[in-house]
Amino acid sequence: MLRTKDDIQKLLDKIGDQAVESGLIADKKGVVKLSMRGMDKDSRGAFLNNYFPHLFRNTDRLTDDDLTVILGKLNDGSAEQRTIKGTLDDIQEMIDDGRLTIGLTLLSPKEAINVYVQGMSRAIIGRNALNSMEKLDLGFPANPKTGLKLPALLKEADFELLKGAGKLSDQEMTHYRTFDHPALKGYIAHNNIHHVYSIWNMYTHISYTM
Repeated sequence: MLRTKDDIQKLLDKIGDQAVESGLIADKKGVVKLSMRGMDKDSRGAFLNNYFPHLFRNTDRLTDDDLTVILGKLNDGSAEQRTIKGTLDDIQEMIDDGRLTIGLTLLSPKEAINVYVQGMSRAIIGRNALNSMEKLDLGFPANPKTGLKLPALLKEADFELLKGAGKLSDQEMTHYRTFDHPALKGYIAHNNIHHVYSIWNMYTHISYTM
């Protein structure tokens, strides 16, 4: 556990550098200030999935409906400005208003800092994994007509561009699938690596130690 404010700031500065290097954020100032500034919506979604479920003392009482309500609120237009305190205040308001399951209890702001650090670390690990898989060579020869080698992983928008430009055959397109997991929203993968879903399950279900 981090014991001093100086320890926390040094760690946040280091994590901020890693987040920028991975492409998760454009500027580390947001991390240093314990916010989500500099993240696009997809990056915020990946981070929040590794963050807010662990802000509760009794996570076993969280329902799918609770998660949907919280994620919708925390990933809205004001998300970039939201700090840990603001996040806790917003969730507490949802509990008090009856929008979440009765009896849910939040961590203290001090405990939430550790959750933020671990959530950001997992989001960075996830982004680095995505970056690696986007460069992964599946070992298939290039299409003789288009010269394109099938990508292992790509953004859905890029997939649509390739499809629209006729770079992928109908048969090739059948080998790609989207993901249901929030941390992989917006990506599409070849069947040969689609099992990566299990990696995200592993990262997001590891217990947090305070």
